[in-house]
Amino acid sequence: MLVRKHKAKSDLIAIKELQAQNLKEVLSLKERTAEGFVTCVYDIKMLEEMCGDWSHIVAWKESLLTGYALCMQREALPNFPILVPLHERLKSLKWKGKPIPTLDVAIVGQVCVAKGFRKQGLLQAMYTAMREQLKSSFQLLITEVDADNIPSLRAHRSFGFEEIVRYKEQNSRVWVIVGVDL
Repeated sequence: MLVRKHKAKSDLIAIKELQAQNLKEVLSLKERTAEGFVTCVYDIKMLEEMCGDWSHIVAWKESLLTGYALCMQREALPNFPILVPLHERLKSLKWKGKPIPTLDVAIVGQVCVAKGFRKQGLLQAMYTAMREQLKSSFQLLITEVDADNIPSLRAHRSFGFEEIVRYKEQNSRVWVIVGVDL
């Protein structure tokens, strides 16, 4: 398994394909409950823009993309309508007693591990690579997880993410904002 920074448009195309296979809307309730799911749909242009000067992390086994962790600069959040509630929440939250707006924060735009490669440490390997890439420039890594996505919440906790807050959107979907020190 090769875990590395994304390099080319072909990586982004593969991310889109893996994302499409794991969207909440295309999975059965049984699959979502047991395996987890992704909620945001990003096109190639969004994937290119969201990481700015940084790189997404991808995991390949030969010619098969087995996972990805999307890196997003906080400044990009307002450009993604589905993430505007997260952006607004971060303005008033604290991390270990410090206001989040005063910290250097990187955002995880989404993570996904392909079926057949889950529960093998791949998410931890991708987050370790992301931490290595970002730790000299950022203090905190934040993401939000759909509260119904119990497998994802467990996986994030296993890497050391801690819950910052839960909130309910107007559509009644509950999100859990989690963070981990870099």
